[in-house]
Amino acid sequence: MFLGDYIHTLDEKGRVVMPAPFRAVIKEEGGNVVVTKGPDGNLVVFTEEKFREVAQEEMARPRVRETRRDIRAKFAAADLQKMDSQGRIAIKPRLREYAGIQSASEVAVVGVFDRIEIWDVAAFEQEQAAADALYRESEETPGF
Repeated sequence: MFLGDYIHTLDEKGRVVMPAPFRAVIKEEGGNVVVTKGPDGNLVVFTEEKFREVAQEEMARPRVRETRRDIRAKFAAADLQKMDSQGRIAIKPRLREYAGIQSASEVAVVGVFDRIEIWDVAAFEQEQAAADALYRESEETPGF
């Protein structure tokens, strides 16, 4: 399980260190991750095992044009990475460009239960402010 948000720096080679609690889960599940486009202009990181589960669900959807495009956007950009011995994963240039992330810049590494999101820090702060405002206004908070 991935929880919390952390600010890390993307190095000159396009690698980001995973927070220690995330590294433990990734190692436990084999050390491989899949990085792909997220729907909010962010990147999504799954363990390889979880990505296979998500992929099976995606492939079961009806093959109408919108679904094919959605699947293509997710899978064509997906990149299988092995976390290195220092807990870093590489993010290929095309994905960095999609998320507006520059080398040698800070990124938000966010745990969202079964996945990790990587955001440009300014975009994450904006998204989080909007989410917080919506949460404060909600009438219903199941489980809380």
